[in-house]
Amino acid sequence: MHIYLKVEVFYHCKYYHIFGVFITYPQHLGPIRCDCSAAHPRNVAGPQFHGIQYSVMQDWRIRGLAMTVMKENEIIYAQGFGQRDEARDLPVTSQTLFPIASCTKAFTTAAMSILADQGKLDWDTPVRAYIPSFKLHDPFATERVTPRDLVSHRTGLPRHDLVWYNNTTATRQDLFERLQYLEPTKDLRSFWQYQNLMYMAAGFLVETLSGQTWEEFVRQNIFRPLEMKSSNFDIVQTSREASDYSHPHKEVQDEVKEIPF
Repeated sequence: MHIYLKVEVFYHCKYYHIFGVFITYPQHLGPIRCDCSAAHPRNVAGPQFHGIQYSVMQDWRIRGLAMTVMKENEIIYAQGFGQRDEARDLPVTSQTLFPIASCTKAFTTAAMSILADQGKLDWDTPVRAYIPSFKLHDPFATERVTPRDLVSHRTGLPRHDLVWYNNTTATRQDLFERLQYLEPTKDLRSFWQYQNLMYMAAGFLVETLSGQTWEEFVRQNIFRPLEMKSSNFDIVQTSREASDYSHPHKEVQDEVKEIPF
């Protein structure tokens, strides 16, 4: 579960060496509409302000940066800095799409919060109450893990990332059913250990309770109300269909280089 966003996410990742900006706001304010072109009259920040951005880029060794400043429910500044594509010398703009990697987790917890508001999910009810087939290696944890535990990195499982990383054949249900074979290294709620697969399980829980795919639920309940029309879930789709998207970079032997997706 990954999202490719327009410059709406404030994010830095050493792997990508690129920044974006994400501004959230209460839905009751309604959709935000703004001409965010570089020539917009609201983009009135002076050279000193821009100098700060380039200083950050130099300090963090990033190739591109996008910044949005928001006051109340209005975008008052939106500007791109640096390059999104070094080979073709293309600049970052206010419309550039950025991969946000694990910042996607915030969309999963937002989706769960929406379900909680709808009365379909309780953060502290065991997951097995919603999905009886939920099973971990530890029987004690199996019976007691809650949605809150899934997204708090406290189930006792270490990363186990090789189960899913670069796995293009396993479905979410496949991965969900394989959780029972992954051994924990800590007791439930005794230790914080970063865990991607538990967020996969949380996304599967969203699908179970909503009757929609995770992507469609996020699209319907988050993207559409906020008019995030360019945001999507697929790097391959983005690279094929979008004209304005950032390229990944990696630090190799103390040098930042552009790399394939």
